[in-house]
Amino acid sequence: MSGRARALNAVPENKPVEGGIDRGIGLAKMPEDGYLSELYEQITSLLSARVPERQLRVEDEAPEAMPIFWVSKWVDYSDKYGIGYQLCDNSVGVLFNDSSKLVLDEAGNELTYIEKNEKENYYGIDCYPDSLAKKVTLLQYFRRYMNEHLIKAGAHVVEKGNIAALDYIYV
Repeated sequence: MSGRARALNAVPENKPVEGGIDRGIGLAKMPEDGYLSELYEQITSLLSARVPERQLRVEDEAPEAMPIFWVSKWVDYSDKYGIGYQLCDNSVGVLFNDSSKLVLDEAGNELTYIEKNEKENYYGIDCYPDSLAKKVTLLQYFRRYMNEHLIKAGAHVVEKGNIAALDYIYV
């Protein structure tokens, strides 16, 4: 772009601009309240047409709508180790920062270690490889902290038949 810089047309201060401002809405004139009255009418209409609350509760209470497992407690220590969680059945797991996972069953006896490549390994709480010692210790710290300091979230546990493997959170 070549040429000389041009001065902007001077608009006197303290004087309203004649003809209004075109905000890209064509020739239609914007209401003085900026469509707030129309917005108010739409919101009022939506609120008055709400589905009755009782109907919503019935659908939420349907047994098939209840999850079998849900996270009832969690601790975010991802800046150093990972995220610890407790499921509604009291099993505990940790999603470690290295993408591995460790789950302890509700009785506190069985460990499931899920490697980065999703390979699952099963151990007893008293018999696991030395390479997992630090992760098991961290899991126990997470478990103790959640049991002593956090309140359980969610409803009652829905009974499920025999569970072949412990569930863990996919990330």
